[in-house]
Amino acid sequence: MADIILGIESSCDDTSAAVIKDGYLLSNVLASQDVHKAYGGVIPELASRAHQVNIVPVVSEAISRAGIDASEITAIAFTRGPGLLGSLLVGTSFAKGLAMSIGKPLVEVNHLQGHVLANFIKQYGAENRQPEFPYLCLLVSGGNSQIVKVNSPLEYEILGQTIDDAVGEAFDKCSKMMGLGYPGGPVVDRLAKEGDPDKFKFSKPHVPGLDYSFSGIKTSLLYFVRDRMAEDPDFMEKNKADICASFHPDGQTYKGCKADRDKADYNRWRRVRQQRSPHAHSGGGPQEGLDHFSAGVQIHYGQCCHDSYCRVVPLYERRAHIP
Repeated sequence: MADIILGIESSCDDTSAAVIKDGYLLSNVLASQDVHKAYGGVIPELASRAHQVNIVPVVSEAISRAGIDASEITAIAFTRGPGLLGSLLVGTSFAKGLAMSIGKPLVEVNHLQGHVLANFIKQYGAENRQPEFPYLCLLVSGGNSQIVKVNSPLEYEILGQTIDDAVGEAFDKCSKMMGLGYPGGPVVDRLAKEGDPDKFKFSKPHVPGLDYSFSGIKTSLLYFVRDRMAEDPDFMEKNKADICASFHPDGQTYKGCKADRDKADYNRWRRVRQQRSPHAHSGGGPQEGLDHFSAGVQIHYGQCCHDSYCRVVPLYERRAHIP
């Protein structure tokens, strides 16, 4: 008998649902929220209200696209956290109600663990390459940025993480300072590819070990823009591509972090690489920044690692020992 899992996600500003059958993705439906663009960031109360509007049609569409009936579902997985409290309550309450109505088991899932294991989702017609345990995961998702050593499906070791802003937050705040809109990631990333990363110099983080920080470069950008705009009101428009390229976390910040590591920290990083199979996994977020330290290491760029909910179901499958 096939195992069919319905996943429900509402941790931030996207309402998502997915159906997986024996590890293969059958459907994945996502409803984004444009209401936050006017404010330059996610407003929790507005996100919760939008989830209430979206969750029924999103789940219904996911089941329909999967070509199944709700009675065929084996279990329902939902995000318990971390995330916005009100948004999580919407998804949790809906999942509980649906599980009770159709008499199926309910499984809570950690948002970040779902990202870590999302690379095990299989898709029909795809190559479906999967990392071998243990592997290193660069998890870059919204307000979370971590370097995680994954020893097994349920055994993790956090080697490093941001001590302040995450990469996604840094992108959004950069975009807001420059008047480029929300979400900031796509527009900053696009402009960065068109500019000169060496045109301007911003503060580099000096954090011991494998932790990292983005608050310094954000503050550096703030004062840089303020001072230059005072001298020339058209400065931003003339130099926005070069500013984005110089700020870009995949460029100066990450490279600065790695270049400034002392010898002991570098050796620690190298030992981690030697302890595991030669695989690294990108759990959502920027990918190109991995290339500069990937010599001799096989990089997996997961196709289902972003904040659409198909990424959570593999964690349920591993817990339940479903093949």
